[in-house]
Amino acid sequence: MTKVANVILYMLHKQVKQLNDKKVAIMLFLMDFNHQKFCAQKIFNETYIKGSRHPEPVIVSELFDIVANEEDLEEDDERIFLMQELLDYLDIEVVEKEKFIELNFIKMEEEFDESIFDKEELRTINKIVNEYKDEYEIIYPSVSILAQPSVAVVDQISKKHGTCKISNEYLKYKIKQENE
Repeated sequence: MTKVANVILYMLHKQVKQLNDKKVAIMLFLMDFNHQKFCAQKIFNETYIKGSRHPEPVIVSELFDIVANEEDLEEDDERIFLMQELLDYLDIEVVEKEKFIELNFIKMEEEFDESIFDKEELRTINKIVNEYKDEYEIIYPSVSILAQPSVAVVDQISKKHGTCKISNEYLKYKIKQENE
């Protein structure tokens, strides 16, 4: 978590625009992906899952959710150590938007510590930050469209292929409310 906090400090120092929890997650993914591609290892040792809009780092996203939801952790919760490590370097502001919560990062007293990264990691971090610091902005649409593809049985085709019965059963299955 010290590396993650330091990279956020570095992005604040480089004045990365629109730096919030979503952009941090994407930038961490890009750094790890790029570094693994060229150096055969990750910088942050994080696992990423495909989120609805972008790749999400599992541990970092969980910590960001704890902050966003203002959760209180039990004393024996292992995540306290990770959370404290993150908060030793940064102050995190919770901003409630109309449809979501955003986390913004505020630099504290700590400075970026490049000694915790090797030369290749620093090269990757610098490359990704410089490449995406101005270009990338997360946009949340004010309206979403629900797309529901239609399902139909075409009699001529299903008769030709001998699939009338199974096609009609599938259609009945798709129409049931609990299967929607």
